[in-house]
Amino acid sequence: MSIILREKRRSGGRSDPRSSETRVENMLTGYRNRPRSERLRWLIACLLLLVLTSCSRIPRHPRTPVIEGRFSDAVVQAHLENLARMGPRLPDSETDLDVRSYLAREFEMVGVPLAILEQGDSRHLLGEIPGASADRVLLVAPYAALGSNRWVDDSGTVLLLELARTLAREVPPYTVQIALADTRPRIASASSDPSGGEIGSLEARQRVFEAGLGLSQALEHEGGLEGIRVVVTFEPRATPTPRMARDLRSHPVFRALFWEVAAELGHADAFPPDAGWRSPLGLQEAFGFRGLKQVLSLVDEMTARIELQAGPGPAVEASPGSPARLEPIGQVTLEALSRLMNRFERIDAFSR
Repeated sequence: MSIILREKRRSGGRSDPRSSETRVENMLTGYRNRPRSERLRWLIACLLLLVLTSCSRIPRHPRTPVIEGRFSDAVVQAHLENLARMGPRLPDSETDLDVRSYLAREFEMVGVPLAILEQGDSRHLLGEIPGASADRVLLVAPYAALGSNRWVDDSGTVLLLELARTLAREVPPYTVQIALADTRPRIASASSDPSGGEIGSLEARQRVFEAGLGLSQALEHEGGLEGIRVVVTFEPRATPTPRMARDLRSHPVFRALFWEVAAELGHADAFPPDAGWRSPLGLQEAFGFRGLKQVLSLVDEMTARIELQAGPGPAVEASPGSPARLEPIGQVTLEALSRLMNRFERIDAFSR
């Protein structure tokens, strides 16, 4: 079942910072039109609302300047910092609810309200940008609630958020769906310390795969998987030097297009033509398991190199304070999706 995610919270009583900020702005707009005798009361009310907003556990909306139609690393970095400030999370914890509220607010602000797709205990998140055609382009990343970002971080989540901001500025040729696959431990720890009992690389990759299976099943229950023209799964890492692996299971035509666009845009360092061939367990394999072959996996080489048989292995983390560089992936994705949808339009026109 799909339900719209607006202010669905279980903590009770805390206000949504965005609604508080909006009320403050509305009050300040009407300030000049009020009689002088009422202005003091208005100012006091505004100050109270600002105090309530600043005391909220949910960070404010980033005030980073943006260029319309262009993917921004600065916006991505601001979102990553806000999510990191809220700390590690486990399913249904206070932090998990806070992060979901933050994402619901931010996606709605860019014009893509989120819905919840419930599948068993999982609560996947789905947004949609209606297109000229009801056929769909599906963009997927993990939403990690594993108690730590050691193996799966929030870079895919914020990448999709910034892609949504850029894509939603106009009506695309095809409907674009943006999905966050609820990635959770097999049994959520009851410990008050979410980072305790951290899972290893093997279990983390298995959890991502199972999240993809659950999401694809939930989508099928919502209306079937037919009409999906391409699925792009994103598993980057928040590092200064992203390098996408060439996934063996990915659709060869889609993979070739993305690497070709990357070379043209000068981002061959992020999409290296000599990148190793990999077959990582993850979102791509989950959709392939459901019978979808039109899938492209954009997974970072560090994640793709995790050997499931080798035990925990080294963590794939950025150095503290290192800025994430996801703009190459975002720019290549936007241009490649534009060309891909143009191809679909030509195919559809020819078949009519």
